[in-house]
Amino acid sequence: MYNIPQTCDRQFIAQKVAKVQVSEFKPKDIFTADNDSNQCRVDDQQRMNVQEKNNSSIEQLLNRLPKLDEIVDITIQPHELKTDDDTNFHMDYIVATTLLRTENYEIQITDRSQIKSVAGNIIPAIVTTTAMVTGLVCLEVYKLIQDHKKIESYRNACLNLALPFFAFFEPVPSKCQKYLDKKFTLWDRFEVKGDMTLEEFIEYFKCEHKLVPNIISEGSFMIYCAHFMDQTNKIQNMKQKISHIYETVSKRRIPPHVRYLMLDMFCDDLEENEVQDVPYVKYTFA
Repeated sequence: MYNIPQTCDRQFIAQKVAKVQVSEFKPKDIFTADNDSNQCRVDDQQRMNVQEKNNSSIEQLLNRLPKLDEIVDITIQPHELKTDDDTNFHMDYIVATTLLRTENYEIQITDRSQIKSVAGNIIPAIVTTTAMVTGLVCLEVYKLIQDHKKIESYRNACLNLALPFFAFFEPVPSKCQKYLDKKFTLWDRFEVKGDMTLEEFIEYFKCEHKLVPNIISEGSFMIYCAHFMDQTNKIQNMKQKISHIYETVSKRRIPPHVRYLMLDMFCDDLEENEVQDVPYVKYTFA
């Protein structure tokens, strides 16, 4: 595709593959602790380690990318899929990935001829509608990368390849809602950074947004409910970190790679009037 020299010599490829060093699989150590506070410290440290490792890997990948002025003359040559040609490795690749998938998902293993038969029927569907939708999505992604701000720059698409019918039109602006004197859409959100206690979280919204959270939830898990919680639990939870409360009510640990929770709220204003709708909260605790 990128005009890189290739070889179809199976013996040569086998020799190269034989030299690949595959790291031995080692299960991760699972830490357990006698109390929740110790376990939370372990989990927090794991999250920090994962975050630092991910950031370092991303930085290395970005540095490996060529500069734009270095690839202006690049030529891409499309290749037609040919399942009947045993010299182009197309079927070899499809068979290999299919067998890997059967191993991963414990699907019944099949042979090359059956895989070839299925591929011959399914590929035409993949390279028509799926390819077109993928291409249209990529065109919109280019616009995002180029930082186009106006909604008029983007396009929705309606298509039917059987007719054929293609229609492109501008996206409809998102419905605008309002809380207090501020407008927002479904794309807006509150950004909260740093793991807070429940008390700090409520006070933050009182001071910064003039809102008093009455109900705070994450999915189906209730973090806080001002009117229906046991008074003793409410007082205890006020001093707990929200991430810890979530782990308690959900009865599961937050995975080390997870850095934030998406919280929904029902609020009153400072005069105890009900506020109909507010944006969701992206609560970044790590």
